[in-house]
Amino acid sequence: MATVEFAAAHGAGEADDPADAAFAAKAAAQAFGLLKDPAAVALGLAMAGLGRAELLVGVAEAAPVQSRSPLLPGLFPDVPPDDPIAYAFWIAAYDTPSSHASYDMAPGPRVSLAMRAGDSEIEAVLRSAASLQAQGHQEWELCLACRLHSSWPQRTVTALAEADSRVVVVDLPLGTPAIDGLNCAIAARTGAFVGLLEPGDTLPPSALQETLLAFGSDTLLVYTDEDQADPAGQRSAPRFKPDYSPDAMQAVDAIGQLTLYRTELIAELGGLDPAAAPHAAYDLARRATAIAGPRRISHVPAILCHRAAPPPPDPPAAPPPPLPDPPPLVTVIMPTRDRADLLAASAWGVLRSTDYPGLELIVVDNGSTDPAALALLAEIDADPRAQVLPFPGAFNFSAMNNAAARRAKGQVLVLLNNDVELIDPGWLRALVVHAIRPDVGAVGARLLYRDGSLQHGGMVLGPAGRATHVLRGAPRDAPGYLGQLAVTRDLSAVTAACLAIRADFWAQVGGMNERLPVAWNDVDLCQRVRAAGLRVIWTPHAVLLHLEGETRGEDAADPARQARFLADQALYRATWGSAADVDPYLNPNLVASDHQLVLAPPRRRRPWE
Repeated sequence: MATVEFAAAHGAGEADDPADAAFAAKAAAQAFGLLKDPAAVALGLAMAGLGRAELLVGVAEAAPVQSRSPLLPGLFPDVPPDDPIAYAFWIAAYDTPSSHASYDMAPGPRVSLAMRAGDSEIEAVLRSAASLQAQGHQEWELCLACRLHSSWPQRTVTALAEADSRVVVVDLPLGTPAIDGLNCAIAARTGAFVGLLEPGDTLPPSALQETLLAFGSDTLLVYTDEDQADPAGQRSAPRFKPDYSPDAMQAVDAIGQLTLYRTELIAELGGLDPAAAPHAAYDLARRATAIAGPRRISHVPAILCHRAAPPPPDPPAAPPPPLPDPPPLVTVIMPTRDRADLLAASAWGVLRSTDYPGLELIVVDNGSTDPAALALLAEIDADPRAQVLPFPGAFNFSAMNNAAARRAKGQVLVLLNNDVELIDPGWLRALVVHAIRPDVGAVGARLLYRDGSLQHGGMVLGPAGRATHVLRGAPRDAPGYLGQLAVTRDLSAVTAACLAIRADFWAQVGGMNERLPVAWNDVDLCQRVRAAGLRVIWTPHAVLLHLEGETRGEDAADPARQARFLADQALYRATWGSAADVDPYLNPNLVASDHQLVLAPPRRRRPWE
């Protein structure tokens, strides 16, 4: 069966439908990259009549295409980033030592790195020091907080410091707590930037250069991607991180290593908090990011730290903020046409099974004719908290929501499909606590298929103007890659099947674009929210069922609907240009497939490329 993405790229129908000559020639020409290449046209004509999927495989295997195609996606087209074999191929193709080129950079500024050194950690400390000595940026110092009992570790550290004046030994009394010792090492710094390393952590040769280049004049901290490496240098468990999300940082250590802070920020924070042990480093990062804010935090999406051990487990996340008293009035907007069975479950779920004290429901009826639906609409309209808004004519999802928003009394609007069923009375509270925050413009929910698997965990954009649901089909309780399905976090877009937004923000961005009547209107809305300086977030704590496609059917199954989908996509891309192709919350070493985050050739150039 053809996936939604296959249909979006190659038209309606099944993957094994015969390809005509035009389809075959186009596929071959695109693969060759030269639309007028006669060899591409001839190859396509020769393959006409094969099944469409079979033809695409044949084109991909053709020698001219193979010579232009990177190895990794050919061998591992749909493999998650933590697959050890695929990651080894990715390293060989894109992240070998030779790829970390040294390049011209003016001397300075100095980077101070604080590390503890105990008797059992000397060999690991030497590995870390060696990686610093191999840096392209040589203006660094390693401040070692030493609690050494035995003579040979003491001699080893002394010899290291005598051989390299950039190694600063801070001798501590025996019994000094580890956090106090690290604070002493931080206090010994002389650099303009400071970072923390664990014994055995190693940095590739370009790490300090690349991280420093990401500091703008107002940047307070920069973090990078990371993986793990054993003493033999075998690498595993890459953490390809998204750009900074304040909410995710409150739940997990979303920035990790390598992180460099401006020295004045560390001074303002007073260093590490001993009371936060064993999560003192995470606590420092959380306090630092809260002061810096998203605009003064940069992310370098490259593996610039090889950790000697896995990151420590995160502490329990703080509970979500409470609703104000009294809570804001919420208007739920629900477009519908016929399908009384779906509407009854959704509408009565809102009115009878939702644990929220102040709401109204506006059902926008797009010309229902079914007697059962008309009777249900009359029953809903009789409820004092509900009203039915007739909207005859052609289906236009954007216009229907705009019409209801003009009539809404609520301070918060919630767009809700009539094929969404409510399974948790607290779903609306979980959305509203975030929607009323002054910096949040739109909030999406965790939507599940009837079998409990994930239908919507947020959307990521690009490359090539795509909008893909994150980890669709994941088991209900799966945390997702880097725990992203377990925490509230920033995203570029969320689906309008269930979307909360403050009414004043809706008016500020102009509501939905009525030129996008069916598809892409929610992505466009989220783009305008972000362009207005507001955040789009997704929360796993608002959980609903989404019977996707049951109201109107799947667009990919209907040629006319598929053509309309592609037309809406073209308008969306024309509107947003490069913003449609680049997503800060999709690491450029990954792409999103229908059901996975997949290792991919890097889309970001390194500074020397």
